[in-house]
Amino acid sequence: MRENFRRTVLTSSGVMAATIAVVLLASIAIGVRKDFTEQVQDLGVNTLIVIPGKLSGGFNFNLGGASYLKFADAERVAKVKGVQSVGAWTFVGGGATYGGNEAASFLVATTPTWFKMKKFDLEAGRLLTSADDQRDVVVIGSIAKQGLFGEKPALGKKIKINGRMFEVIGVTKDDTKDDSLMSMGSFQNLIYIPFAGLHKRVPTSQTDRLLIQLDSKVEPEQLLGTLKAEFRKTLDEEQFDILTQKDLLKVVYKFTDILQWLLVGLTGIALFVGGIGILNVMMLSVGERTSEIGIRKALGATHSSIFRQFLAESVGICLLGSIVGLLFSGFCCLLLARFSPINPIVTWQTVFGTLGASFVTGVLSGIAPSMKAARKDPVRAIQNLG
Repeated sequence: MRENFRRTVLTSSGVMAATIAVVLLASIAIGVRKDFTEQVQDLGVNTLIVIPGKLSGGFNFNLGGASYLKFADAERVAKVKGVQSVGAWTFVGGGATYGGNEAASFLVATTPTWFKMKKFDLEAGRLLTSADDQRDVVVIGSIAKQGLFGEKPALGKKIKINGRMFEVIGVTKDDTKDDSLMSMGSFQNLIYIPFAGLHKRVPTSQTDRLLIQLDSKVEPEQLLGTLKAEFRKTLDEEQFDILTQKDLLKVVYKFTDILQWLLVGLTGIALFVGGIGILNVMMLSVGERTSEIGIRKALGATHSSIFRQFLAESVGICLLGSIVGLLFSGFCCLLLARFSPINPIVTWQTVFGTLGASFVTGVLSGIAPSMKAARKDPVRAIQNLG
């Protein structure tokens, strides 16, 4: 390997490229999964989300379109024993602008109870209260504020939302989410307007989500049956679903599990291609080193020692490519974490799994060449010296 260093490096480049691709994608997937999980856990264990359709039954058009949920459902459910508070959301189309700036944020009309259900830290001002129901006021997240105002103060300024002016009365903050890949979908990229005011101006506005906060002493699963029975009084079974934190995490984990299986397939294909390259080069190497094999056997080398020599060389080439690939992948992950919203996470499982797969690839690629070298006739091999 040392004497043919250039060929060794080129031979191992296939495994190196496969390692880089797999480690980067796996680390990004793990980082995304962590960000998603934190977003879901941010809601709290005792918070339930009512959606307009069945999530477990596959895709439902009501999840992104028509909703049969009513605010009256929220008021009725709020009276159930064990329910601490109930909030409502309406997704508002359009956008928000200030001067020449437009925020790539989500507009949500919400009830004041939402701000009691989830703890918000404030950068400035205050949160919405019931006294703001008929006022044109707005609370914005730190990411939305950055898009509209940059580093300038936002409190007291008026932003235009769908042609109507709203005064900023509060700015929420969460520094840990601002640099996350999921930040554009986090609570810090939301703009909140009063729910009651929107529904008074636009009576046809629908209620897209209901949020139910249970008493901390109550297990969510214990009340699911009672809550579903309340909703069935006005809705059909297929027109709503109640999701716990576990249900939301299942959706996230299902998505990332599919991604991980795709990565396993990619790993197999990439390493197979790299292994074929090593197999071909090792076969050529056996032919070029016939004389060396003959001399070693003439001096007493056994079949097994020749076999181990070439097998070790095959494994060494594979591991060399894998180690270089891991080091380069780690460097790329540091750059991504430093200069992008992506936060890759390189785990020991990924590292040892990659090294293990490379070791197996080296063994499988080296068996045929090693057997060919071990079976060489020493007399015929030495004759090649002439």
